Amino acid sequence: MVSLPQFTPACHGAFADGKHIFMERGFNTTGACFPDEHYMIAPERRLGKVLQLLRENKYFVLQGGNQTGKTTSLIWLENYLPTQGKRALWLDVQTARD
Repeated sequence: MVSLPQFTPACHGAFADGKHIFMERGFNTTGACFPDEHYMIAPERRLGKVLQLLRENKYFVLQGGNQTGKTTSLIWLENYLPTQGKRALWLDVQTARD
């Protein structure tokens, strides 16, 4: 399960009922998307070809432009694959340029 960040009532769009803090959903323009926080297309709907490759024990490279859902998809795969008896390896080479 994806660990969501803790929100405080001071967050923009947050409100509390005395026991829970709720965050209004909105559009995300930075970082990973989480369904409870952001409007988004579910990653599993976009990963049909990737899931097929995994069923065939093949590998893939996930490459794309900014804000196209790469991180969100990888977070979903990281949580989904163990339920299928597989492991996920997430390698981010972005810092290798530095």
